[in-house]
Amino acid sequence: SLVLRWHQKSIDDLRTTKRIDIPDYEEKNNSWGMDIGLGYGFLTGEISNYLNNHIDFLQYGFMYSHKKYSYDLRAILGAHTAKQSFDNNKYSLAADTGNLVAFIEASAGYQLYKNDRVSIYPFVGFGIFQLSRSDKSNDNETIEGPIKLQPNIGLNFDYKIKSASISSRQRTDLILKTRITYEPINYTGVLKGGTWNLTIGIGGVFQSIRFLEK
Repeated sequence: SLVLRWHQKSIDDLRTTKRIDIPDYEEKNNSWGMDIGLGYGFLTGEISNYLNNHIDFLQYGFMYSHKKYSYDLRAILGAHTAKQSFDNNKYSLAADTGNLVAFIEASAGYQLYKNDRVSIYPFVGFGIFQLSRSDKSNDNETIEGPIKLQPNIGLNFDYKIKSASISSRQRTDLILKTRITYEPINYTGVLKGGTWNLTIGIGGVFQSIRFLEK
């Protein structure tokens, strides 16, 4: 009887307690995010005869978006091995030696599709490209090649893994970011062609929200 009495009291209390609904909200126009990850680069054209495809051991980026427009600034560091020797007054390669490759990219994109989980946008931009290597015959002195400016184009795919609220006015999304980028290469001498970069990273997007009055 005691259990039944408390059961009935709980039901009566629930009936008379005012319901607290989850408030409606909307996303503000601006958001920003950061990510870090790895990648792989496929070389095409003449440059692929002299260098193997590169493994991007570090890529990190910063993203800012306003409404459906997204702006990215990112850097990629990779490494590959020379297939054969190449000698030029601006840069030279020795067969079977390691080389570093660096990209710094800026791009702008327009959101084609977005739902609660997925955001997709193509982008275009420009960046700089540089090769460098260590000279083992001279105390591993770093030999840097010229810095070249080049365009880029690609597709960005963001998948939201989880959302969390860090305040009543801010939402944070943990995302998996996948980017496919093509960059033509016109470096020096016969080092010409292009590179397809596939990078995968994990990061966070910080989105301000506004509660709507009922």
